[in-house]
Amino acid sequence: MKRREWIYLAILFAVIAFSAWHWLTRTYTHSRTAILLDTFVEVRATGPEPSICATVDSALAYIGALEDSLSYFAEGSSLWRLNASEGDSLALDADIEAMLILADKLWRQTGGSYDVTIGALSDLWDFGSHAVPDSAAIDSALAHVGWSKLTLGDGWVCRPPGMRINLGSVCKGYIIDKAVTFMLAHGATSGYINAGGDIRYFGGDRNHSVGIQHPRGRQGEDVIAVLSLPPVAVVTSGDYERAFELDGVRYHHILDPRTGWPVEGVISVTVIAPTATLADALATALFLVSPDEGIELVRGYEDVEAIIYYRDGEDVVSLKSMGMKRFLVRENE
Repeated sequence: MKRREWIYLAILFAVIAFSAWHWLTRTYTHSRTAILLDTFVEVRATGPEPSICATVDSALAYIGALEDSLSYFAEGSSLWRLNASEGDSLALDADIEAMLILADKLWRQTGGSYDVTIGALSDLWDFGSHAVPDSAAIDSALAHVGWSKLTLGDGWVCRPPGMRINLGSVCKGYIIDKAVTFMLAHGATSGYINAGGDIRYFGGDRNHSVGIQHPRGRQGEDVIAVLSLPPVAVVTSGDYERAFELDGVRYHHILDPRTGWPVEGVISVTVIAPTATLADALATALFLVSPDEGIELVRGYEDVEAIIYYRDGEDVVSLKSMGMKRFLVRENE
């Protein structure tokens, strides 16, 4: 065989080998967006089989089912039944118990500032109507608020009459994590879930660019910082999300369980954590303590970082955990 023929044969073998490698390592990607969890939820996943399309669709259905089960407002949900029960000692759904265990830990770590027993209080605030509740009604609701009045056991909880548990500060992140676990069990190797800015990336080895909304900028347009993130969860809470201004005062949805009124001082918190559950809960917990206390709290968690924005006179300033800088691409204060 001539030398040229050997060269052609080598090229042919190389092409065949590359085609075989490409066939064996091929992947499929699918994404879908739906209105769930009171926001737009985007699910994107990559896997080695065409069935990844069905996995994404099933994940959205799974999120919807969890929302129905854990909703604070939906009549008949597990949480609704817990709050509507007239008994004092009640069996707990496993999902609700998992969130309450974290809530108990954060209540202790924040000195009572983070408190999911605020249901009677949060029911008074309607941010769509731009109405401020009556002070007497707030004082009355506060009588039914207080984690220390509740006893959490193994698979059960004992709560006083009139107390309503609101898991809005952790439930979205918890559902995101459950859905990621579902997709990994059904063939996904990488992807993400973005539920209105509460994001969990999983699998793969590339970084993802995430912008942090300027807490005093135009919604969706002004970015105060840009992060580059590996497969982690990131959640931002801001006093601009569900809020209104009346007579020069800003009222927002993050309520101080000790006063009944929106917390003052911190205006935005972004948390990076291994799970969306932890990131979601901490993004609220850090809102309810001073910036210094918030950063100190973060130090007690492995692989958790945070950036806290607050007002210093007319300026918006930030306080960051030690490891936050490695994720920060730029910041514009």
